[in-house]
Amino acid sequence: MEEGKLKNRKKEFNATKNDFFVGKTVKLMIKAPLIKAQKETPETVEGNVMGYLRSLRIILMKHKNWTEAIAKYLKLLGSEYYFDKDKYLPKLKGKASIGNIRITTSTKFVKDHNLYARITGTEFWIYIGMFETAYYNYARIPVTPNTVEEVDLMIMGVVNNVEIGKPSVTYSVLYKPAQAEKPVKNDK
Repeated sequence: MEEGKLKNRKKEFNATKNDFFVGKTVKLMIKAPLIKAQKETPETVEGNVMGYLRSLRIILMKHKNWTEAIAKYLKLLGSEYYFDKDKYLPKLKGKASIGNIRITTSTKFVKDHNLYARITGTEFWIYIGMFETAYYNYARIPVTPNTVEEVDLMIMGVVNNVEIGKPSVTYSVLYKPAQAEKPVKNDK
């Protein structure tokens, strides 16, 4: 098979797989790509099977007869953890390099996070922005140009554009900005 067609086929397959596992429930999976090894046409099913399993797991976990033993036996349903958005505490790490702070967090339960920063010792947090992955690169402009700063970082989980849970533990890094060139004087 030609390389371009193979790439398109992979994209099509991955898109279908994504729709099946986490896509919209109302999307019917009728356009599942046929693989040569298949003998029959795929059955039409609704998408978002993982959403269905998560919902089923939550219903089961709330049942009065639910036990750890049942949870272990039904491991195909996922972890035994019931996510409580009010108690969510994001994990935060930061690593500074020249001109950049690399923020790292977990996206297991919450995909979006708001980043806040402040100079260590100051009172007010400044909203930096929202990021949708486990990593975020923060290229900070220092208060005083070409000066090293100690910066506090904090993140909050975001679901449906609303902050949830508690703020992360404050993480401090020593930020060294990329050195700006000094302006050259014209003698003319």
